[in-house]
Amino acid sequence: MAEQYIKNNINKKITVNDIAAYIGINRSYLSRLFKERNGVSPQQYLTTAKINAAAQYLKNTDISVTGAAQSVGYTDYRVFNKVFRRHFNTSPSEWRKKHIWQQSIIEGK
Repeated sequence: MAEQYIKNNINKKITVNDIAAYIGINRSYLSRLFKERNGVSPQQYLTTAKINAAAQYLKNTDISVTGAAQSVGYTDYRVFNKVFRRHFNTSPSEWRKKHIWQQSIIEGK
């Protein structure tokens, strides 16, 4: 249920408290159950889902990096850039260049 809520609201600025409220349980109980089930905290899952969704926007559209950040609920580009770098070990713009280049090689362009 929490995972579906995250997927349905990936484009919004949501918190673990929002998820817990939606389900109707307190945050600490949600965190414990979520970690038992998924092996990561709800915050880690939420962050990973948002960054992966942003990466898909960068890879498959010509949306700006700021636009990709906003598309997954990040209102502060600096925060998005920092989280993206931590996740992919590169900046969003460098990640995009690399994946567009790789795709052009695969497609023979």
